[in-house]
Amino acid sequence: MKKILIYILLISIALAMLMYSCSTTKKVAPTYKNVAFLYNPALSKIHPDLFIYHSSDTLSLLFFKINVNEMYFNKEKSDKNIVERAKIKVSYRLMSSFGQNAIVDSSSVIYAIDKENLGTVFASFIAIKVADSMKYSLEVNIQDLQQYKRSQTFLQIDKQTKNKRQNFMLLSKEFDEPIYENHLKPEEEFKIISDRNNKKSKLYVDYYSSSFELPPPPFSLADGKMAQVKSDSTWILNYNTNNGVYFSLNYKGIYHFRFDTTQTDGFTLFNRGENFPNMKTPQELIVPLKYLNTNKGYKDLEFIPSNKQAIDDFWLKTTGNLDRAKELIRVYYSRLLFANFYFSSYNEGWKTDRGMIYTLMGAPSIIYKSETAERWMYSENTNLASFSFLFTREKNPFTDNDFVLNRSEIYKDNWYQAVDSWRNGRVFSIGN
Repeated sequence: MKKILIYILLISIALAMLMYSCSTTKKVAPTYKNVAFLYNPALSKIHPDLFIYHSSDTLSLLFFKINVNEMYFNKEKSDKNIVERAKIKVSYRLMSSFGQNAIVDSSSVIYAIDKENLGTVFASFIAIKVADSMKYSLEVNIQDLQQYKRSQTFLQIDKQTKNKRQNFMLLSKEFDEPIYENHLKPEEEFKIISDRNNKKSKLYVDYYSSSFELPPPPFSLADGKMAQVKSDSTWILNYNTNNGVYFSLNYKGIYHFRFDTTQTDGFTLFNRGENFPNMKTPQELIVPLKYLNTNKGYKDLEFIPSNKQAIDDFWLKTTGNLDRAKELIRVYYSRLLFANFYFSSYNEGWKTDRGMIYTLMGAPSIIYKSETAERWMYSENTNLASFSFLFTREKNPFTDNDFVLNRSEIYKDNWYQAVDSWRNGRVFSIGN
């Protein structure tokens, strides 16, 4: 497998140089810009999947895939035939840290993509020279050159340890293709390889069946941090340095993989059920109603024999109108879905602090982001402190996506205002 990856890598580098490439090291002014588009799908026309894999101590690979239905194919003449062709530009800027002024490297590649035999996605990767034991921020821009659509994504590149997720490649057993997600379907078999850990022979897997509670309200005195949990069981996998090892997540829960059991660092995969990140079953759909109910109100819903009936009764009672009920259901559960996409960590995205605020209040109009924190603002008037939320990144063995809200009593009135708006049949927005 390693030989195949190296061969593909050499071809990719050669093609990149032939098509279009530029590289630079320079200084630019620090930027403090609004990045609210990161969590608002309506503000981006292309929604790529990306991940980083460290193939050696000096090279890292940026993998990406784009849905074909988000690309524009123009009809062109080619060898007396008419072909449908898209043109996509993928650019990156490697920076010393997020928002800083030092650009270590940058490059762009333009892809001419024929639609014939393409399938549903276009996938490729770009090689980036990244020094060992270093940590960087990577800005990735993807543009459709024929429609001027674009997306911007920020990733961390962390080569300070050989134990974290970016040092492991997951390949689907059926197609031998890279897997981009950290949450996998139940019993989906996959291969694990790690080119930077090719001298290891044992891979340890700690399994946690824990189900975490919803976060406390933003005005609560509780801190919202993850409680310590103990693993339910540990497996030892015989790791083949040439072929990797096959595994599947047969039980719902958390799987933490490590070569070195003396360190907490590793990479984590999740089995969150067949439907994740969607919610489809009545049992999945009823639990998020806890945000809109008192403890007693939610217990009353649980007493209704059918979860489906309880959900229908709640929304019809809330709106008093079937059409309005359908609209509220559409918005509320769409927000839960996007929360799962953006904020999933050790917990499902909608059960995190950011997911809670996102669900009730929607996407913020302003986001200022650094490596360690995010500030969300729901008004251009910065004096509205009660609608400005600060989330701080927490060190977590399972994820780099754990952000905890700085809670305060100033949120109490507006939190209940948001809940009351939903309970009165109106999607909450500032000014309601």
